[in-house]
Amino acid sequence: MSLPTSISAYRVEQEAFDTAGTGDKGARFKLGTYEACVGFRQRLHYFRSLDRKYSAELYPAGTPGHGVSSYDEFEVTIIPDEDNEWWVYIQKRSGKILAVELLDNDHGLITVNPTDGEAHEVHQIEDRSDANG
Repeated sequence: MSLPTSISAYRVEQEAFDTAGTGDKGARFKLGTYEACVGFRQRLHYFRSLDRKYSAELYPAGTPGHGVSSYDEFEVTIIPDEDNEWWVYIQKRSGKILAVELLDNDHGLITVNPTDGEAHEVHQIEDRSDANG
C-alpha cells in the first residue's frame, strides 16, 4: 500500500518532529513492535520528503529555504529497550564528532596545502638508534 501524497496526512509525524525539536537532544516514541517502528519511520521520512517538495514550490530557487525541510536536522533510528519494547528515536544530528582541532593552531608542524601543486606524504620518523651504545 502506498503512502498518501498530501502533506496534511502527516500531522502526527510533524508533531513528532516538533516535539523532538523542543528538547536539547530530541525525543523517543514507543511503538512496541519493530514492525510498527519501521512503518512510523517510513512515514517520518516521507513527510520530510513532502516538506522539501513543498518548500521548493514555496521558495524561489537559489534562496536558503528552497527544497529543504526544517526537519532535515533530525536523524531517525529504531532502538529496543531493556524490556524488548521498540522505540523510534528522533534526535538532532550531532555528527558524533569526538574532537575538533583548528588547523591554524598547528604551529607549522605540517603543510596542508603545498604551493608546488604536488601531493606530499608525511612520514613518521622512527628512532632506530641503539639505546645501548
